[in-house]
Amino acid sequence: MSDLASDRISSLRIEKAVYCEPGVIVESSLPEDKMVLAKSPHVSAEGLTIPLKILVSLAFRDNESFISQNEVINYAAEHPDLVQALFSQAYPLKYSARVPKVDISTFNISSNTAVKRDVLTFRSKKQLADSFRFLPVPSVLLLGESSYIERSAPLDLLEINPNIQQVQYLKGVGHLLWNGLDDNNEKVYKIISAFLNGQPPLLQNYPKRYDVQKFLAERR
Repeated sequence: MSDLASDRISSLRIEKAVYCEPGVIVESSLPEDKMVLAKSPHVSAEGLTIPLKILVSLAFRDNESFISQNEVINYAAEHPDLVQALFSQAYPLKYSARVPKVDISTFNISSNTAVKRDVLTFRSKKQLADSFRFLPVPSVLLLGESSYIERSAPLDLLEINPNIQQVQYLKGVGHLLWNGLDDNNEKVYKIISAFLNGQPPLLQNYPKRYDVQKFLAERR
């Protein structure tokens, strides 16, 4: 069965889709040195010290030929403060005193890189674009203001996916939108519920596709 035929069947089973702070899903039109990060400061705004061997393996999307995944996991387990600092980048600065303690046993620094590598090698940009156009699934994109996910990644998805009907940009919230702090859980629930039930969006639809370049420029 072709990819597009499989996508057609999938679209019959999915009524609506919600993208919450997605990372790299489609190939970007920007080179890696032009990736745009969130301007809002994180809790962990200072530099993080990660061994060069791990940094190199992540930078080159290594497939365990340079360093094994177990070695990375073991290093993280032996350095809980480093893991907590990395985890804290998912929170805005205002939550600096209330960041939950990360469960080291569930932390895998290699997984995000592996997913990113596989996404970019699985299909070409044209195939991805064709698939998104072929899937008539109404979608909403949720973005946090303070995120360690490069801002260009979810906006690449917005530009390539014509079925994203609205974007909800949550200010004062980090990458972990549903984080149990203040009224964030309730706000995210209301946003998703409104979209799924065909109600007016809780927040302004922003950024729209024609706002993308301005939105990214404001965060350089």
